[in-house]
Amino acid sequence: MRGATSEVIDILERVLNYLSAWYPPDHFGSGGAKKHFNDYVASRYLWHRSLHDPEGPGSGGTIVGVLAAGGVMEDLSRAVGEMVEALSVGEIDLIKWQRSWRSAERRPLLSRIQDRFGWAFLSRT
Repeated sequence: MRGATSEVIDILERVLNYLSAWYPPDHFGSGGAKKHFNDYVASRYLWHRSLHDPEGPGSGGTIVGVLAAGGVMEDLSRAVGEMVEALSVGEIDLIKWQRSWRSAERRPLLSRIQDRFGWAFLSRT
């Protein structure tokens, strides 16, 4: 589960980097968008781990990694939505796009894996 969540996080980070091309140069700092979003992901992991490990490392048990990754995934998904909204004013049917994006977010992970890899992948797990 953590591996699949990490892959989704990587994809969302790439989407943010792709969207950054529509912003002015150096908009995300002198290190560029790639560094900015990499630092953002790292800071979100630290934040979510801290939330779920309130009494220090290990206090939340082994589920902390899963919960932290889930929180990061939600943060990045929200960031993609916000960037698309900011960049698309007057360019696309934003209401329709938002409905599609939210619908995709609500789809069960298993169906997304099936779409991506097919039933053969699931029979090997």
